[in-house]
Amino acid sequence: MSDNAGAAETEWVVVLDDPRPARLQGWQRSQYSGGTHYSSALELKRAGKRIASKYDLEVRADWFIESLNVYCLIALFRADEHATLQTIRDDKNVKWVQLSNDFELMQASNSEQIASSLLSPPELRLPPSINGKGVVIALVDSAIDDKHTDIKHAVEKNADFVVEKDKESDGEAHGTAIAGVIVADQQSELGVTGVASGAKLKSFRGCWETLNDSQKAANPNCSTLSLARALDAVAASQADILNLSLSGPKDPLLDMLISKIIANGTQVVTAFDPNRLANNRFPSAALGVLTVKATSLESEFSDTFLAPGTKVVAAPSQRADFMQGHSIASAYTTGVLALCRQLERQLNKQICDPQMLDQLQQNNIKNLDDLVSILQQEAKVMSP
Repeated sequence: MSDNAGAAETEWVVVLDDPRPARLQGWQRSQYSGGTHYSSALELKRAGKRIASKYDLEVRADWFIESLNVYCLIALFRADEHATLQTIRDDKNVKWVQLSNDFELMQASNSEQIASSLLSPPELRLPPSINGKGVVIALVDSAIDDKHTDIKHAVEKNADFVVEKDKESDGEAHGTAIAGVIVADQQSELGVTGVASGAKLKSFRGCWETLNDSQKAANPNCSTLSLARALDAVAASQADILNLSLSGPKDPLLDMLISKIIANGTQVVTAFDPNRLANNRFPSAALGVLTVKATSLESEFSDTFLAPGTKVVAAPSQRADFMQGHSIASAYTTGVLALCRQLERQLNKQICDPQMLDQLQQNNIKNLDDLVSILQQEAKVMSP
């Protein structure tokens, strides 16, 4: 850490290759608990302590990222930051060093609309049997309320990877609203838009929300560590689709995890961020990452996938609200892609491959309508 008085603390991620001998490698996610893994955990801790002692680091947290086979230390540099960076990057035991970044969920705000102005969901033109059944959706977001009347039927997993002790939560507005748009019961009395109510949802909390003085939601937060932990679990989840309604600076560790997730066959859907260039944000633009922008919001931007993101009914609590934002558009698209995955399996053919979605994205006209039209044509060959 720099010696400048009053300077903000800068946390770094020090990434090490798996330092354990071969006989201790390959253990599972229960990592620091259980007698079976005790010696393995000790070996990791020793490796971290050796690096911390050598470079005078204050280790704030550590975690083994199983899908990448790397061990990460979240640390402050007590000595001169510039000099420490120069030497630690040359250490043969250090894979790389990067900033520990902050991220935020793309805002989903209430929309002052009346029910008669609700957009007609295009996916409802599909047969009712096309509801995402058999499709697994991963959600990395703030905490979902897995007891919520409209989404509890779909929740298969609800894991918390936020390490801050004061950030515990049974459910938060953003995550719950996004989950509702994707999987809410379409017969709900609340009237929530559940695009793929037959899909299963695996929630991985990697972000947390805070309240401002008026007790309204302020900017939610995520960190490199909390997202890395959540994405590591996604990589092992066998999810068909991952929804990431969040944004932040480019992050090498997180981008490697996204590449691993895509390589596993998971489609990644993320929300458009008007404040960041595509080549300087997380998640980075790549084949297999679909960036979604709400129709009619910041329409001058191109190279994004357009989807309804205004006047959509969501349920951030036990009541329904009209919601709007790029987060909502991302969730809406995730739901439609779940319908596509179900169709693909029933017809035994690939429909929504990354190349096709990339081509639709480049058209930048009515992307979701175009996609639904394709699904509607495919569905015609099926029996009612």
